[in-house]
Amino acid sequence: MAQILKYLNPALKTFDNWSAERWDRFNSIILRRPRSINPFYMNCKKQEHYIHVSLTPEQQRLYYQVAEEKMKPIKTKWGGESAYPITEIFEMLTRLKQICNHPSHYEQAVKKAVNVDYNNDDILEQVFLDEGEESANFENESINAQNIKDFVGKSNKMIKMMEILNERRNRGEKTIIFTQYKMMGAIIEKVLEQQGFSPLFLNGSLEEGKREKILQDFKIDPHNQRLVLITTVKVGGVGLNLFEANNVIHYDQWWNPAVLDQASDRVYRMGQEKNEVNIYILYTENTIEKRIYDILQEKRKIANDFLDPIEAKYATPRKFDSIHDLELAIGIKKKNDVS
Repeated sequence: MAQILKYLNPALKTFDNWSAERWDRFNSIILRRPRSINPFYMNCKKQEHYIHVSLTPEQQRLYYQVAEEKMKPIKTKWGGESAYPITEIFEMLTRLKQICNHPSHYEQAVKKAVNVDYNNDDILEQVFLDEGEESANFENESINAQNIKDFVGKSNKMIKMMEILNERRNRGEKTIIFTQYKMMGAIIEKVLEQQGFSPLFLNGSLEEGKREKILQDFKIDPHNQRLVLITTVKVGGVGLNLFEANNVIHYDQWWNPAVLDQASDRVYRMGQEKNEVNIYILYTENTIEKRIYDILQEKRKIANDFLDPIEAKYATPRKFDSIHDLELAIGIKKKNDVS
């Protein structure tokens, strides 16, 4: 940075005596480049839309059934001689998030986890973070033109996603859909195919050549047919320039706001020629997703206050102080409940 500044203005002496520590601080601010500090980076406006929905009756029954079932072994282990039940808690949170996405997401995930070894060190990556190769396959042939409306209707989040996509399609605009889960990406792909879209699905199971082909098909689209790119936050959230789109949908959220912001910046970045970029963040009220939303708002405020990166890229859920604290987080208890 110093050499660039001196090249642009050889007479500039301001930075000559800066310490390495001071340069690190300066670089951290420039690299994060908050739009409030550098408004000249972008000529378009970013609109963030936080959209909350409720559980459908089917989701609600399944959510509370699974929550009560998964809490039993957690309560048994909590406070005893066993270690903090992080695996059991993480599994429960994952299953509840999958139900919020769509009942079929949960059903497919459970089916693939039947023979899982929970003592395996890779359990978080392969199952709960949905990074196994088989996760990109959605084994449900029941999605067809006759029942697609009923399938979409099982999740209010999916209904809202379709409303957004249809509106943007009518305007001829491209949209990126981010999800934490490859399996959910595969479900969305099947749904959109039945709704007259020609979606592209970029995920970690694809070979490098196929990934490049998908990106080229999305970017070089003379007839404007490839209006939707579905990808996982892990694969599509970093290192890509996707400013051909000007809409982003976060179908689900991870625990770290920096991950979501970095994914959104695949679209909201230098090179974006549209006047406006729309970021849609979907979450379900009275569930673990609402708690994640609250945590993200708290973390984002802290990050904005201090500017420096203060957390790991893929943070895991914080430790819960008590069973009651955990029950409050997943929405099966209210603050005033004491039992």
